[in-house]
Amino acid sequence: MQAKKSNEKHTSLCCGLGHSVPYTDFKANLEQWDLLSRRPNVLPYPPFDCHPEILSGAILPSIGSLGVFHRYSGKNYGFFYMSADSAEPLSFPKRKHAKLKTKTTTNYRNLHGYTECTYACCLSTFARALYELEIGTPIEPKNVTSKKDENYRNIFRGWLRTVLYSHLEMTDNNSELARDLLSQIDSEYDGEFMGEPPSLLLLNCDDIEFNKQRQSDA
Repeated sequence: MQAKKSNEKHTSLCCGLGHSVPYTDFKANLEQWDLLSRRPNVLPYPPFDCHPEILSGAILPSIGSLGVFHRYSGKNYGFFYMSADSAEPLSFPKRKHAKLKTKTTTNYRNLHGYTECTYACCLSTFARALYELEIGTPIEPKNVTSKKDENYRNIFRGWLRTVLYSHLEMTDNNSELARDLLSQIDSEYDGEFMGEPPSLLLLNCDDIEFNKQRQSDA
């Protein structure tokens, strides 16, 4: 996901009719948007060492997405999310930085048997979609759609194992959560140790904790 900050007012983010995505626009880096929406093969560039098909091999487009932070009053910030392919340039820009707008589409779709969230108007709806595994692409070994998909998932799990292992070794961190996750990710793909692994955030959340947090926010 590519994080953005918008200095404009976004007042109608949750006003779409039914499941339609409401109109909004924001300034963005069009090169980054193009990469995330088209999802071509990429070249690893240190320190981000990744497989070339990390984007192109995914069966769900929201592997490439945008998260936009915006100020709505004083020091208070809001947030909205969209799959990168649910946005398009506002006009025909010739510059690197220009405005994107939401496409006329729905905030959910079903691809390859998976429900995918393409737009979330605020942080709470984004969090729920993440929790329900409706953003991103599946990497578990079951329910693969093709040999290519099976290979992609295996490589991605291996890459995640490498990231976790590199963090644990470099920081001498005895995180039980990280080690438990590492033990549950099976893969035949062995990546090389990362001297500068990408930043990592692990959240341990079950149904009780999630519902408790939602009640406190209500």
